[in-house]
Amino acid sequence: MSIHFTDVKPFIPALTCIIWLTLAPRRRQGWLVIGIYLLAVSLIEIGAYALVCTQQHNLWLYNIYLSMQMPLMVWLVRDLSGSAWLRRSALIALPLSIGALLFEQSVLDVRVDLLAGTAVVNDALLSILFTWVLFEIAGNEHRPVLRDPRFWVAFAHLLYFGCTLPLTGLLNHLNHRNVALASQLYVLQDVIYMFYYGIIIWLCTGPLRRWEHHAR
Repeated sequence: MSIHFTDVKPFIPALTCIIWLTLAPRRRQGWLVIGIYLLAVSLIEIGAYALVCTQQHNLWLYNIYLSMQMPLMVWLVRDLSGSAWLRRSALIALPLSIGALLFEQSVLDVRVDLLAGTAVVNDALLSILFTWVLFEIAGNEHRPVLRDPRFWVAFAHLLYFGCTLPLTGLLNHLNHRNVALASQLYVLQDVIYMFYYGIIIWLCTGPLRRWEHHAR
């Protein structure tokens, strides 16, 4: 029996979570929130895969993910940032995300419909916030920025949310008009997915420990 990427993909967050909680230095900014985020994604991905295998709807699980995504990511932004202005401004994203979530819940069936509008709003807000974090790190560094783990953590999340942003809106549109093309574009989303988890695993397997002396 051949194994496809779709059979492996749901378990990648779980593997990343185990590696992160085991190898990443616990004194690092963002250690706890990234661990919680990876654990939540792991449970949702594996649960969604199990539902697909039993031919049941699984989009409601991804809607649960969208409801917890913004609070966890705002926590991460505040953890990575040393700027009081950015830490306060990040909180503005919460009511915007909640507003989009409540609006879509009022017009869609959350059991069978993906809250794609909320996903687009979250991706856009998080792209802005993580870009802001990167500029802050680059502007305040007195050492090579590429040797600061905060840079790579923020870069991984900007890569993920920034590249997912146009795909989320486009895929939602194509799913209702050209399913074959939408299926092909999902390959791009898988590439972004692998880059994100690849960076997190790479950080855990050496750089985070080698750069321990660079902590703030």
